Amino acid sequence: MKNLFVLMVQIICVSLAQITMKYASLNISPLRFTFNTLTKDLLTIFSSPLVICGFILFTISSLLWIYLLRLHDLGSLLAFSSSSYIVILLLSHMIFGEIISLEKFMGMLFIVSGIYLVLRSTFQY
Repeated sequence: MKNLFVLMVQIICVSLAQITMKYASLNISPLRFTFNTLTKDLLTIFSSPLVICGFILFTISSLLWIYLLRLHDLGSLLAFSSSSYIVILLLSHMIFGEIISLEKFMGMLFIVSGIYLVLRSTFQY
């Protein structure tokens, strides 16, 4: 199913964009965002290759999202796209060592349950 592949690529792109931005934020020199340093801070952010890569991934993800919206119900797509939260949580754990607490794990289970319920109601015959 072509559209399922496109949706999976969209989810991967938005998840990788978030991870890339997190990694960029850890590797950019400290920012002050005061009136005197605003121009310098913005140049620092927008000249970062990681930030640029993150924006490219967000752009690809957005273009794929628009394509999918033309073909499917927004409610169904949103349910599927919530799987990006799970992907981001797992990648954050693997890459940044972020803790997956019991509450976060339970939240992942609720997301999976919600996706299942939407799938079931969307594709019932």
